[in-house]
Amino acid sequence: MRTSKEIGKIGEEYAEKHLKKHGYKVIANNYAVAGSELDLVAYKRGALVFVEVKTRSSNAYGSPAEAVTPLKLRKLRAAARGFWYEQQKFGCIPVWSRLKNDFTLKKVKSARLDIAEIYLDCGSVRCINIIENAEDYIWLIKKD
Repeated sequence: MRTSKEIGKIGEEYAEKHLKKHGYKVIANNYAVAGSELDLVAYKRGALVFVEVKTRSSNAYGSPAEAVTPLKLRKLRAAARGFWYEQQKFGCIPVWSRLKNDFTLKKVKSARLDIAEIYLDCGSVRCINIIENAEDYIWLIKKD
């Protein structure tokens, strides 16, 4: 039987593959900042997306998204703010370019939190549900 940490890691791997398949560039995994951790940070067409991954093998304890409590949301906001202040340069984020084989600064026009619900059945994905824009983080990138 797998531990909850192992199940979570499997879910994060599946979520990352899913995002890449849908055109996102994953720019950070398990980014620790401000006493919290961002499971995935991705970029697509001007959108900076912080992804909280929740994995379940059953609904015995509720849906995965129900595990994102108000306290967790506060921690995610603080972590997103920390990521932005550590990584952004003039409103841009470094994103890896395979063509240039180097980082390229990409303009950030919006920011948000998505929740990736991963349902497992015997270690394989039964279902992936992405709740886009669970919270809008436009406040993060707006100038005062």
